[in-house]
Amino acid sequence: NEINRRVMELSGNIFKVIGDDLTPVIKSSLFDFFLQTWRDSLAKLDSDKLKTIYYQPILSAICFFDDFLEFSKENELLQFIDTFIELSKKSQNINEDILQSVVYGYGAICQRVSKEIFTAKYKETILAMIINIIQRPKNDANEETFDNALGAMGKFIYFQCDNNAAGVTMASQFIKLLPLRGDLDEGKKVCHLLFEKINESHPLLVNDTNTPLLKDAIQRIIILNKSQNFLEEEIENLIMVALTLGIKFE
Repeated sequence: NEINRRVMELSGNIFKVIGDDLTPVIKSSLFDFFLQTWRDSLAKLDSDKLKTIYYQPILSAICFFDDFLEFSKENELLQFIDTFIELSKKSQNINEDILQSVVYGYGAICQRVSKEIFTAKYKETILAMIINIIQRPKNDANEETFDNALGAMGKFIYFQCDNNAAGVTMASQFIKLLPLRGDLDEGKKVCHLLFEKINESHPLLVNDTNTPLLKDAIQRIIILNKSQNFLEEEIENLIMVALTLGIKFE
């Protein structure tokens, strides 16, 4: 399990550096191994639900495929999504770490799949899971899962949500829940994408309803960053975005 976990982490970091050029190597070397590991561990866990030893290989496999969903070539991505969703449905109730990794993968799907395909095949399943997690009472045990669901919610809004009254309302709910406080690594990614979409004047963010909410959210992000410094070099981008929204600094 420890070797598998380390291989998963290493492959993910290589993926981030090299990108989709690495997809053929990953697919030929590791893809089938992690897919079979996921399936075998689910089958063994199904026969003996008390064997928590199978949690870690399932988690490692899901994390491996999260990176695959995020960085692989588009044609490879589209071939795998149905399998990911099928297996993730069987895995999501095992524990919070696994649920967190599943919803992170759902966020990657929101970001990378065309709206036409997403709406036809995946919207109902993915949006239902995101909303379910967001609506649960938040506590120390599920805070990081909440944060990853909130990140996925943002990606749904930016890339899949219709520009209508319902979309504006969902964007309002998202903005009011910012910033992420439990998973600061994910919080940095969420902020980066938020700043990018504000600079692009995304219509669900920059409008009469949500621009005032964005100002309040960025003030909260600035306050959190003063104590946690999770944005690091992103702080300059934050200041630029804040200034475009008319936020003054003392």
